[in-house]
Amino acid sequence: MKKTLIFILIVSLMVCLGGCSEADSDLAKPINVYYCRKNIDYQTEMGVFAVKILDFRDWDGRMLAFMNFYLSGQVDENMTSPFPAGASINAIEYRKDSLKIQLNPLFSRLSACELTIACACISLTLFELTSAYSVTFSYYNSTNETIAVMTRDNLIFKDLSVTN
Repeated sequence: MKKTLIFILIVSLMVCLGGCSEADSDLAKPINVYYCRKNIDYQTEMGVFAVKILDFRDWDGRMLAFMNFYLSGQVDENMTSPFPAGASINAIEYRKDSLKIQLNPLFSRLSACELTIACACISLTLFELTSAYSVTFSYYNSTNETIAVMTRDNLIFKDLSVTN
């Protein structure tokens, strides 16, 4: 009886300590989000991209709201935002292993290179949040014309209007 009581107390203490350490954590559900480096280093694996960690805990079930928070987020002194001021995502559609993203028209002000980087940052962040394999981008109210498709293994911008 005494051994059983000690065993229960030890298990209870371990469960309590495990729960307490998570509660004390600053980030209960950390997510990597992606911006641009101020000083690009093409010799590193991340190259143009810079990683910032945000807490997704308060955004569970609200991916669109979280993504718009991320687009308008503050960056530190080593980063720049690839997104135009006031830009947002109008819709996110998640089907099986793919995401369809409708960008607001402010993204159309970006050059092709800037748009590629912005879409890559959004894709990398969405790959952190989901198990999707690909992200397809279009502009809101543009008859769903695809402007970019990025996959987990290929973040290169593919201009689908060009034919070989």
